Amino acid sequence: MDYYGYAGNILYVNLTSREVRKEPLDLDMARRFIGGAGVNHKLAYDLIKPKTDALSPENALIFGSGPLAGTLAPGTAKLQVTSKAPLNGVIQTSSAGMGFASVMKYAGYDHIVILGKAAKPVYLKISDDDVEICDAQHLWGTNISEVTNNLTDKYKDSSVIAIGPAGENMVKFAIALVDGIAHMGRGGLGAVMGAKNLKAVVVQGTKGIAIADLKRFMKAINSLHERVRNYPAHQAIVNMGMAFGWEGYLEQMFHYKNFTEIPDGKEITELYGPPLFEELNRKGQRKALGCPSCFVADKEIIKVTDTECEDLELHTSSFTAVGILGVRFGIKDYRQATKLMYLLNEYGLDAQTFASFMDFIIYIYELGIISEKDTDGLTLKRDFNTVNALIEIIAFREGFGNSLADGFSEIINKIDRGCEKYAPIIKGIDFLYDPRVSGIGTLEFQQIVSPRGAFSGTGGSAAFSPGQSLEKFRTHTLRMGATDEAVDRILDTPLGFNAGRLSRYSEDWASVFNSLGICNRNINNRFYSASLCAELYSAATGFELNDQQLMQLSEKSWNLYKALNIREGFDKKDDVIPDRWFEPTKTADGQERMATDYYRTRTVTKSDFEALLDDYYDERGWDKKNGLPTRQKLIDLGLEDVAEDLCREGLLS
Repeated sequence: MDYYGYAGNILYVNLTSREVRKEPLDLDMARRFIGGAGVNHKLAYDLIKPKTDALSPENALIFGSGPLAGTLAPGTAKLQVTSKAPLNGVIQTSSAGMGFASVMKYAGYDHIVILGKAAKPVYLKISDDDVEICDAQHLWGTNISEVTNNLTDKYKDSSVIAIGPAGENMVKFAIALVDGIAHMGRGGLGAVMGAKNLKAVVVQGTKGIAIADLKRFMKAINSLHERVRNYPAHQAIVNMGMAFGWEGYLEQMFHYKNFTEIPDGKEITELYGPPLFEELNRKGQRKALGCPSCFVADKEIIKVTDTECEDLELHTSSFTAVGILGVRFGIKDYRQATKLMYLLNEYGLDAQTFASFMDFIIYIYELGIISEKDTDGLTLKRDFNTVNALIEIIAFREGFGNSLADGFSEIINKIDRGCEKYAPIIKGIDFLYDPRVSGIGTLEFQQIVSPRGAFSGTGGSAAFSPGQSLEKFRTHTLRMGATDEAVDRILDTPLGFNAGRLSRYSEDWASVFNSLGICNRNINNRFYSASLCAELYSAATGFELNDQQLMQLSEKSWNLYKALNIREGFDKKDDVIPDRWFEPTKTADGQERMATDYYRTRTVTKSDFEALLDDYYDERGWDKKNGLPTRQKLIDLGLEDVAEDLCREGLLS
């Protein structure tokens, strides 16, 4: 059978039995779910039984690479991984860049499924058709950079997914890193790998990817490259990385004292903003790094020298994240914040959850809810030494760190004492975007409805950037594949636009990217449209479809994603609107700020949010009463078997 766009195989590895088998990719399944995240969801539905323990051998790790990954299309290096998350019990799909998605296709695989648990530490080596479960006892206990360098030195032209000590110790917010830089798996992917005694996966590939209509494909690619070359901000993005949108991040992502204060933007800019980037560039202490096919190289290598923190080299997806971490804990020396991020990466701890969680823990300590009796004598302060100590005891599950390693829900249940109301979480995972800080847009709203919990990686809509005009919303949403009628509904509101209705299209747009293998960062996303994605897919695979057909397939994938979590017991009761958002937060000059609409023209109440939630369900064609897809909706999307399963289990009526 000839495969175009797709590599043509799924690799199954059982670590318990050590069985390895390769099966041809079912092209009918691929056409129904596109690839990448879409096919991952189908495989997860078939392989992960409801209520499986996330840290048991029965949980699956499913890696997926979309049909555009590994091609010449710009920014097509996204790997998708689907598994049950130990932090909050959801079935989640997360993504990461760098080389793995492309190289696994060059090795001949669209998806890799890992089941079971090895009797001792191992790593999985894939070199085209040569697949081997290798002893990793000499790598167990090593930091992520060490194991990554060891394997890339041994296997030339390879890509590596690896965990650190936090994953080995099954910290429930441990992550894996791809090629030592790209974070993957908020919610505990690293712990899932650790529970399987799987230290790393390394892949080499020498095969190519066939394109069905190369002339047509290259015509679309060349037009895309021309737009990229003519983009006025191209060089600025290369110079600044993800900090190119600094003003937007400043208005959205910086928080202090457990979301009770908004820090001084001017001071943050001086400490972590463009002036620092210019200094690092001038001194040669910053180097841009990109994924295969990336046109801007938006990742970074930061060198810190001449400091009490010792010389080090941080590989990071965004130095802005270092600033967010530093501001959380009142750290004004970027070198200290860089050192902390370096340790989090080396040990394999999710920096975002760590920062939110420890901010919460220090806050309830400051309130007197917990004391040194609870912390094993550790005095909690907002400074470098305290945060450094917390990283160490969590990664190695030492003392108080052993309790912290199990995440928000576990520590809340253990401590009680009324601390739950201060926790910045939705579905057991921390939120990042606060409508009191940035107004209610899709980033803020999607944290409520995302199957993963408080997660907004779907991005992509005009609301991603502050202050966009309503006309921009129309053109941008049409580019994302929405119809004129849908845009009219989105804009028919006194709030400027309806974040609930728009979020449905932002999620489906992200589903397209995650299924095709395209990077969804805004600096790449802006060059794509639904019609262009459909054209590239059609030319690459030979499966002809238009933009609306592509969007329906992505909607199917998202509904299947939702169905996976319906089986886990999640429904409308879990789409929580945090009460915290309706209490005032203070700005640096002492002003109180309440949740507002996107344009910050009016205060938004909880009833406004509830109305947006109903509008979201309505736009999705779901039942407003339970927040779930209806049986007929699933049937209309071609998910008849899923509809019958859920009805048979009494989960849908």
